[in-house]
Amino acid sequence: MHGLDLARAVLMLVGVVYHGALLFKAGGGWRIEAESTHQVFNAITDGIHLFRMHAFYLLSGFFVALVAAKDASKTSAWKRISRLAIPMLFVGFTANTLMNQLSSAWQFDTNIASYVIKGQWLGPLWFVGNLIAYYALSPIFLTVIGKLTFLNRTRLWMLGPVLLVTAAAMVIAVSLCGKYFPEMFVILHFKNLLMYLPVFVLGLLLHRVMDVFTAALSLRGSLVIFASALGMRLVASSLHFYDIHYVLGETIQQYFALAVALAVIALFNQLAKPGPVLKYFVDASYTLYLVHMPVIVVLHSLLAPLHLAWYVEYPVIVGITTYLCLQLHHNIVARIPFVAWLLNGTPMKREVKGVTINVGHSAA
Repeated sequence: MHGLDLARAVLMLVGVVYHGALLFKAGGGWRIEAESTHQVFNAITDGIHLFRMHAFYLLSGFFVALVAAKDASKTSAWKRISRLAIPMLFVGFTANTLMNQLSSAWQFDTNIASYVIKGQWLGPLWFVGNLIAYYALSPIFLTVIGKLTFLNRTRLWMLGPVLLVTAAAMVIAVSLCGKYFPEMFVILHFKNLLMYLPVFVLGLLLHRVMDVFTAALSLRGSLVIFASALGMRLVASSLHFYDIHYVLGETIQQYFALAVALAVIALFNQLAKPGPVLKYFVDASYTLYLVHMPVIVVLHSLLAPLHLAWYVEYPVIVGITTYLCLQLHHNIVARIPFVAWLLNGTPMKREVKGVTINVGHSAA
């Protein structure tokens, strides 16, 4: 599982690259806009957005199933949800509030009730809010998946049609969202909640067919899946599937995104080497994910009067944000029990003369 841990941690770190790039994206559209922009950041953000959330939710589903297989008790499920909810609430109403105040290109409600109900306090943590909902629903999905005996005969080639069905379900879910649900409600981003639910369920399913998932993460398996998806996308583009029918074209696009997500996960699964460095990086990645965006906004507010060119300010912001977040984790989160509880919702483990001890309250 070390490779999957690494993949999840890298996807969180890529959030710094992604949100930093949004700041310098030509045409703006983000919560703050830099004076100096470039088209290259449009390519960076589009490329990362293509697969990042797909990979996140697929891995989340897999890990939920993995943990549930070891301990499916209600107590364990509640602890997993609290690990997400406590940091989400703390960061959402502290660091994100400061971020919103400094977001010159983004408007939010000054009425507290509306601010909370519309989920404007969440910022990038909508991912966590939706994940809490998935966690709550996961016992139902796991029960159904556990009863599907035909999955015992699943082969790697069958993953292709499953990915295609998942992609179609994503597109259909999005089309339903705009008709029946608001964009946000407290902790739920309904469009993304419905769109990525099939991906999360796919992660649960892949744990059930572990041999297939292992084969898909091999070099050969990931290349076959990616090549087939790329071929299908090229055919769809040449035949103008988007012009023929939006749902058909978008399904092919999501199918390709899922294949890219699997390929990225497979890459880091191959690269991972167990050790203290990997463990530290995995432990620190959640802290980095939680606070990186407020840090980016604050740094830009401080640097804006200098009128720096994008090729100077972007690497400075990405580098300093990453450094500050890692330092926060190393010097504060991993050392102070109460902060560990607020930002990780669980005790941190530290090594003292070869003995592992817990730092923080027991929340996981």
